[in-house]
Amino acid sequence: MEDEAKPIRQPQRRLNPHLQEVVRAEVLKLLHADQEKTIFTCPFGTYAYRRMPFGLCNVPATFQRCMLSIFSDMVERIMEVFMDDITIYGGTFEECLVNLEAVLNRCIEKDLVLNWEKCHFMAHQGIVLGHIISEKGIEVDNAKV
Repeated sequence: MEDEAKPIRQPQRRLNPHLQEVVRAEVLKLLHADQEKTIFTCPFGTYAYRRMPFGLCNVPATFQRCMLSIFSDMVERIMEVFMDDITIYGGTFEECLVNLEAVLNRCIEKDLVLNWEKCHFMAHQGIVLGHIISEKGIEVDNAKV
C-alpha cells in the first residue's frame, strides 16, 4: 500500500466481462508477489506454490470473485455459482441442455477443469449447501436436522 493510502470498505460488485482477463492477471500478480510468504522447506528441498493454496485467509473470497467474474453474464439468469459448486437450471429439458452447453463452453474457454466424478447432470433435485433444491422449492435436508 502507498504511505498515504487509507483502507475503505466497498460493496461487492460484479465485474464487467471485459475485465475478466484483468482479474486473472491480478490474481497471478498477487500470487507471484506473495509467493515468498508461502515457501516452505523440508528435508527434500525448498518448495513454493505455483497456484493459490486454499489455506490462506483471502483465497476463498478471491476465488469466489474470480468465479463470479468468469460467469458474470450467466449468474442469476441460467446458473448459480458458490465457490466451486455450479448449478445450471432451465425451464425445460432442451433449455437445460442449451444452458449446460454455454457453461461448459465457458469452462473450456477459461481453462476450468471439472471433476467428472462429482458432476450430476439433468437431476430433478439436488442438495446444495445442505438444502434440497427441486421444482417444489427449497427444503431442509432431514439428514442435517
